[in-house]
Amino acid sequence: VFQVIVIVGKLMYRTLGANISHMSEKTRAIHMEIIRGLVFQACLPTLYSFAVGTYVVGQFNILSLVPLEYITHMAGETIASISPFVTLYFVRPYRRYV
Repeated sequence: VFQVIVIVGKLMYRTLGANISHMSEKTRAIHMEIIRGLVFQACLPTLYSFAVGTYVVGQFNILSLVPLEYITHMAGETIASISPFVTLYFVRPYRRYV
């Protein structure tokens, strides 16, 4: 699914680049930036595989460490907290204000 998201994002990016007669350069640049941000934000859940991996390692007693139990939960929380910062970075008015 994430590969499809990236491919569709690239196609939208190319389409915006090819349609130079329909919108101004500034509008096109803003749209391209937003598309890049949306694709990045849509791919953030792939980072949950790290949390799942640490959970599996702990459940199968491959490593039995207390910090590993904390890392499992902290990874999920960290990934969830990254999403708003991605929005703040990729949306130009928000980035200017910050």
